[in-house]
Amino acid sequence: MYTKKMHERIRKLTEVYYGFGLRDETGMFSFGKELTFADISELLDKIEDLELDVEYYKSECLRWALMEIELTNIEQRLIKTVAKERYKCARNNNVKNKKIGEQSNEITDLDGFGAELVVAKKLNLYPDLGVSPRSGGEDLITYKGKTIDVKQTSYKNGRLLATLKKGEERGGSDIFVLVTGVFPTYEIVGWCYRKELIKKENIKDLGHGLGYVLDQDKLRKFG
Repeated sequence: MYTKKMHERIRKLTEVYYGFGLRDETGMFSFGKELTFADISELLDKIEDLELDVEYYKSECLRWALMEIELTNIEQRLIKTVAKERYKCARNNNVKNKKIGEQSNEITDLDGFGAELVVAKKLNLYPDLGVSPRSGGEDLITYKGKTIDVKQTSYKNGRLLATLKKGEERGGSDIFVLVTGVFPTYEIVGWCYRKELIKKENIKDLGHGLGYVLDQDKLRKFG
């Protein structure tokens, strides 16, 4: 029977064997290498006293890697309330929504804040619950003071997108995170540093004007 205690033991062992669980200067998790199924099998072969179904662990690793998160009922109520107030405040103050797509502003605010909250949960950060007028800027701040811009798309294979204005911002967010899905179920895909997204070769037109574009396979994975 697979238990949480076994999972924690496996995590500690993978840290020893593969250098996992280390944080870089941003406070984000970084990895020495990608953990493959072959690696898992090799690791389990070394642990003679641990009775664990390798196939089950493989399937669990797939589920963790996808990082699909469904918001609880309380979280959903919180998101609906904050998103509604942000929407009203922004429209009352004539703040233009810099979305890239055809979805309504109201849905953009709802799905977007939901994505911010799931990333905050993953990184154990406090979400920004403010509703004052805003246009751009960071969504979260790590415990080391690095700023995070969360980008959400409803497309499962969607790419990380940012407007050209992101490249003009003084300072700007240090890190960009891509989240797919819509309220209330999301999947955290990966992240990149600002310098990896905001560069000339990433400028493309996907049908809604020029912007920065980065494919999912170019993103870093969370731990």
